[in-house]
Amino acid sequence: MDVQAALEGINFSQAKETVETVQLQHPLLYDHYDLCAMAVCNTLKQLKLPMLQRVCGDLGLNVPLSTVRKKAPYLALLDDITSKCSCRKQLSTSVSIPRFH
Repeated sequence: MDVQAALEGINFSQAKETVETVQLQHPLLYDHYDLCAMAVCNTLKQLKLPMLQRVCGDLGLNVPLSTVRKKAPYLALLDDITSKCSCRKQLSTSVSIPRFH
């Protein structure tokens, strides 16, 4: 039992390291979309519902069990994951928002 517990601990550690390594490969890109830049510019909402569903599903996000026919839950999932990205802070300071006088 101790050997099995040790192996499970090693596997868990390796899985955690893999996740951390993958998380360092930002900005989050899907197909030709830069999800981080789109989140900062508030343009994720321009994606059609089927695309939002596909992106969330392919990224392994916790999508609703039944297909929701509204964008809001999918946009919230993408906003959540992009808000954790290290580049989010960099993008938000480098993206200029036009101001009207």
